[in-house]
Amino acid sequence: MFTVIGGKVLRKKWSVCLLWANFVLAVLLFSLAGPARAEAYQLVSKTGSEEIITQGAVLQTVRMSTVEGPLNVYMLKADLSDPYLKIDTIIGSDGTLNSNQAVTEMAKRTGAVAAINGDFFQINESGRTIGLAYQGGHLVESPAQRTDMYGFGLTTDKTPLLEIFGFSGQVTAGNGKSFPLSGINKPSYLVMSEATSDTDALTLYNSLWGTTSRGKLPNLTGVVEVVVKNGVVQQVLTDQPGVPIPADGYILKGHGLAAKFIKENLPKGAKVTFTYSVQPQGDKLFAAVGGQALLVEDGHLPAYFTQNITGRHARTAVGISRDGKTLYLVAVEKQTADGTVMSIGMTQEELADFLISAGVWRAVNLDGGGSTTMAARHLGEFSVSLINRPQGMSQRRVPDAIGIFSTAPQGKLSGLQVSGPSVVLIGRSGEFGVKGYDEYYNPVNIDPGEVEWSAKPEDGSFRGSVFTPSEGGTFTIRAELGKASGTATLRVIGPESISQLVVSPAQINLE
Repeated sequence: MFTVIGGKVLRKKWSVCLLWANFVLAVLLFSLAGPARAEAYQLVSKTGSEEIITQGAVLQTVRMSTVEGPLNVYMLKADLSDPYLKIDTIIGSDGTLNSNQAVTEMAKRTGAVAAINGDFFQINESGRTIGLAYQGGHLVESPAQRTDMYGFGLTTDKTPLLEIFGFSGQVTAGNGKSFPLSGINKPSYLVMSEATSDTDALTLYNSLWGTTSRGKLPNLTGVVEVVVKNGVVQQVLTDQPGVPIPADGYILKGHGLAAKFIKENLPKGAKVTFTYSVQPQGDKLFAAVGGQALLVEDGHLPAYFTQNITGRHARTAVGISRDGKTLYLVAVEKQTADGTVMSIGMTQEELADFLISAGVWRAVNLDGGGSTTMAARHLGEFSVSLINRPQGMSQRRVPDAIGIFSTAPQGKLSGLQVSGPSVVLIGRSGEFGVKGYDEYYNPVNIDPGEVEWSAKPEDGSFRGSVFTPSEGGTFTIRAELGKASGTATLRVIGPESISQLVVSPAQINLE
């Protein structure tokens, strides 16, 4: 963003005036042309690999060497047209916003084959998300009343939406009087006027919020809560501690004008109803999470970022292909271990450029930094593993995640995934493991003792799954079980490959 400050200009200094006018025009044109660009990383080299997670989903790992340091990016690609692939939101540690959980634990609890963290949240207050959340076709939390925060949604027919979502609602008392409903299961946040979202607002909280209502708010007085069960007011409380949220009802919380409406129209015993809508396509949303700025628009940088978190950080993003058939879940790693930089992270502009280079047509920025977490199930595994190294060394507990699920039936053993060392010295042995998967690339239990092992060339011997080479060279290790098989490559370093042996340290001084 540029700020132009003008001063006095003498009328006879026409050349100065013209020069200043041209400068202002140039600045305005530049600012409208696109987001202010940070210096992009200077790429030296780039390598990539791809691993099947389940039918319709793959994990791509991109490792880059840059002038600034190493850079690692992980990308889950999901085929939305695959009939056995489901995308859904994972909420909290128990399906509600009551308490947060690490992404790997979320995935394990729900049976997801992969997952990535979702929305920004009030980390120092309630831990609840700021944007919208849908799970399994049900509204968990309404969108924030802001026009600068995009979100991700998926309809019941798997149509992806990357939009600014809106909310409107109304609470109607038994006497016919009504008041606008500002949100459902919302924590305190700043609306576009920079006022707190609780000011003069009427908000609804149900059991998906958690076990207890918010109660008296720290910076506001005259906060009224109404306990509603089966459409009838049970209690009216003013500036009292939070109370249990009924399973067959909800809590209405009001301040200012909303509190006045409650006191005048919702006494104990009064009937009350509410309606709401989410735009766009709220009636068709199956899964959704909130986000921040639009990173990619029609395969290009947007005219501007509605919000920009500057600096190089770990980053999370969700994107789609031009035809809307491929979903991209992306995690950028930033990590330093034992003083060594493992990955430098990205700026928001660099992330947008990377997504465009990967073929993403539209993308939204999700919560990053210490929240950036990706989990995925390796081929043949029954449970997910942590894919990236979190920026804060350990996983942060987050309120929601985007999960990838396989709905395929249990199939027959189709292939074997072989694991083991890639390099050994001659005279040393290498032990290999094996796991099975079916035609949908989902895990199958096998008996390792029934697996037959062999190597090409046959310059060595197997004892069970332990291979001892007798010559140096490159070997193909093969595992077979019935009609299923799998291979791995082993390089054996023999005398012909060794030109020098070095002992390090070469010298140790002792006193």
